[in-house]
Amino acid sequence: MTKNVVLYVFTDTLAYGSDVVSSMATALLAVDLGRSSVQSGLILFSASIPYLLFGLVGGVVADRVDKRRLMMGCDLARATVLAFIPLLAAFHCLTVPVLIGLLVVSTTARAFYFPARKGITPDLVADDVSLSQLNLSLNGLESLGSIILPALGSVMLLWTHAVPDLFWIPVTTLLGSALAVYLLRVPESRPTLGATPLNDLQQGLGVVFSHGSALPYLVAAFATAIMAEAGVIKIALPKILSAMQLNHNVSYGFAIGLMAAAEVGMSFLWGTRRGSRVPPWIFGGYAVRAGGLALLALALDLESLPLLIGAVIVQGIGMPMSGPPLTTALQMATPGPLMGKVMAIRSTIGNLSDGVSYLLIGGFLEVLSLDRVLWLCATLAGLSALTFWMLWSRHAVNPSPKRGQVE
Repeated sequence: MTKNVVLYVFTDTLAYGSDVVSSMATALLAVDLGRSSVQSGLILFSASIPYLLFGLVGGVVADRVDKRRLMMGCDLARATVLAFIPLLAAFHCLTVPVLIGLLVVSTTARAFYFPARKGITPDLVADDVSLSQLNLSLNGLESLGSIILPALGSVMLLWTHAVPDLFWIPVTTLLGSALAVYLLRVPESRPTLGATPLNDLQQGLGVVFSHGSALPYLVAAFATAIMAEAGVIKIALPKILSAMQLNHNVSYGFAIGLMAAAEVGMSFLWGTRRGSRVPPWIFGGYAVRAGGLALLALALDLESLPLLIGAVIVQGIGMPMSGPPLTTALQMATPGPLMGKVMAIRSTIGNLSDGVSYLLIGGFLEVLSLDRVLWLCATLAGLSALTFWMLWSRHAVNPSPKRGQVE
């Protein structure tokens, strides 16, 4: 493993860990500050708004500027913005509108950061098998950070009892990520770009949604799975923990850490067994995640803590079966000059699906019981995985596409 790869893994792990803790803290603040499930959903949805405006633009910019400098600038900007949340809370000035404004600014920076980070990945390895292995390793190490940092946050809450203080963790990790990016040395390349940024964007969309490609089925399954589960993890899970007489502020961090622990183990196991084989295991991962949602519903119905633990573990197991292989499939099908834009499309679809999920789950929880919402989401997730797998299996697919070629 080269020095560049080590630095990249380090910055990726820190940046992802900051996202996890920020997301955890935002979810807890949304539940605490929101007067209803709908308002909690709106607070969480606000973090997706920048992707409507800048999600695709971020990919165009990432392919036209120095990706390292863009990543450093975004890390420093996000660290600065997130530091205002605990500072304002300490002076009792943190309101819902202020929180939403800070989240929007932070997510705007992330909309430019993510395509730059993922766009660099293929430049660090020599072939498609190495790329697949690197993505799975990144997923495992990201999950390792997702164990340690949320657990650290839960311990911090036992001491401070102040949810806003959790944001000091991502502030610190983002500063560390910026330092690692500064030390990173990426091979210089001069990609051939379109005549205009709009032309660049059209080419990127053409890679993902081109006629005759199987990629749209993978992306549609990805979006549907997120819509079914994101709101459950962020809004419903704290309510499940409270319903089972657990302190949701503290136990939520441990639940996320347990999910990440299962993800770490499965990432490295998956990398040794089927790391280079992408579809149809992506759909299998979504089916496993649907099973995790069903187990959550069953755990709530039976008030069973062991079932709840099992549900969290199953959810974590399904993550590396679907997420990293999808990223690899897109990277392998994308020409180098379009990498940032295609990664931005993936990120935009994912984050907008997150936002839709928060609104839907928040709304459903206002009119339906918690267990019915869980069963509804599990059913949607399972049916979508099956449907898109059937559509994909009827499509003529090249099982081992060369990098830069669409299936």
